[in-house]
Formats: sequence, C-alpha cells, structure tokens
Amino acid sequence: MRPLLTLTTAVLIPSTLLAHPGHGSVASETAPALHYLTSGSHIGWVAVVAIAAVAATAVVRSRRADARRAG
Repeated sequence: MRPLLTLTTAVLIPSTLLAHPGHGSVASETAPALHYLTSGSHIGWVAVVAIAAVAATAVVRSRRADARRAG
C-alpha cells in the first residue's frame, strides 16, 4: 500500500505545484495545442517529445535497413 501512496503523491503534487496561469481558461480549452506550444512551462516537454519521436524513428529505420541487408 505504501508504494501506491508514494506513486500517487508523486504524480498529483507536482501537477498542482506546477500549474500556471492559462490552465482552465477558455483559450487553453479550445486550443490546447496552442497553449502547449506557446507556454514557456510546456515548451521544454514539447521539445523532449519531439526529440524522442525523431530518435525512435531513426532507430526503427536503422533496424529495418539492417534487416533488409541481412535478409
């Protein structure tokens, strides 16, 4: 039970502590992508996700190329 409480606390507390103006506003509800791309608090995570997507694509392409050469 204790690990579940720790996990729940770790997930819930940062989300409330890191909230910033713009969350829950009409603009962020109607155009959430715009909010995430223009808010300084989110742009770092957008960059991390973009880099991870590019890296994953490169790995998949590399493995496919290796499989074609080997087979």
